[in-house]
Amino acid sequence: MAKRKNFSPEIREKTRRTATAASKNIRGRILIVCEGKETEPNYFNSFPKIDNVSVVTYGGEGCPSQVVEKASELRDNAQSPYDVVWVVFDKDDFTDFKTAIDAAHEKEIRCAWSNEAFELWFLYHFENPTNPISRDKYKGRIENHVQQGAKKQKLSQYQKFSYQKNDKNIRRTLLACGGNEDNAIKWAEKQAQEQAEWHGEKWDDHNPCTMVYLLVKQLLGEKDDEFNRKINKNYNKDE
Repeated sequence: MAKRKNFSPEIREKTRRTATAASKNIRGRILIVCEGKETEPNYFNSFPKIDNVSVVTYGGEGCPSQVVEKASELRDNAQSPYDVVWVVFDKDDFTDFKTAIDAAHEKEIRCAWSNEAFELWFLYHFENPTNPISRDKYKGRIENHVQQGAKKQKLSQYQKFSYQKNDKNIRRTLLACGGNEDNAIKWAEKQAQEQAEWHGEKWDDHNPCTMVYLLVKQLLGEKDDEFNRKINKNYNKDE
């Protein structure tokens, strides 16, 4: 018969708290505030719900600086605190792009910006652009990739695909027609690192570049030490 182990009171208490934490519904809250009214909110809302994470998305908040201010306002006035706050906006023709990014960093708000536009993130699902691309070119290239992928996959419903900003199923379409989310993350991350080496904090010059991959990684549940620390801190506060 195996000898029973006698654990110290400290170890027994630690084990009890671990078991309690595992069984308790610890919720994390993510706030995403977008410049666009449809494209970005539709895309982020299409992700599978993450266990223990609540995602709140607002859209149509105007220029980049206004997006940051709205995010700060919502965070500061929230009845239940958010663990992470994100802003999503594009360079487009806005003149406050760098100002907004710097302001977000000062306010400890995470930025998923794109230069020139959000659709660059969609393009990364199929190719790895390293030279500047006008946002006017994104639509045609995305459509071509989806249509070609649909033909290979014999998906007749997508063979005449036309990109629409209000498409609520765009993520499903990209992935069904040969788009690769892992490649998109890998390519976007590598390009972001190279742009930072070349241009430092001259964000207007980071083209092509999108930081959307960081938010996507979080929505996919990738380990995020800072996020986890905040959730655990709030949990322990409620003990």
